[in-house]
Amino acid sequence: YAVCCVLDGVEVGIDMRSDNKTGTDWSNPDEVRAYNRKRNREQYKDPEYREKVIEVHQKRCYNNKIKAIEYTGGLRCHNPECVHIKHGEHIDLCAVDFHHVLTQNKTKRFGHLFRHASWKRCKEEIDNCKAIPLCSICHMIEEHGKDEERFGDILDE
Repeated sequence: YAVCCVLDGVEVGIDMRSDNKTGTDWSNPDEVRAYNRKRNREQYKDPEYREKVIEVHQKRCYNNKIKAIEYTGGLRCHNPECVHIKHGEHIDLCAVDFHHVLTQNKTKRFGHLFRHASWKRCKEEIDNCKAIPLCSICHMIEEHGKDEERFGDILDE
């Protein structure tokens, strides 16, 4: 068989028997990718398979997020001006977002990376972008600006 991809250290391949009934050119990466997409869509229609995939993604997301929080200094908002949570106080895991400080180096959103990528890939993104954990409110303010900056003229009326 040919190795198509590696998922969590396990090689996933396709049988390359001479009786190729699919008509797929296994030496062409685009055709292999198209075949895999079609096969995955068909498999995903099966409720048991779908539940298994969702469970795997949730576990990977949880594990990668825990590792990222430990790697970046713990479960707290790293904004020293945070008024929503006392500085240094631990917060719930679901209330932690990761902020790309160096946005020009950003390749993917952390939500996608945590769910679909290996810890090694997540760690590379954290290092490349100098990502820091923030509480969800501080992250929204950091991303979208303070109300006074965005709506100052409207608020003055």
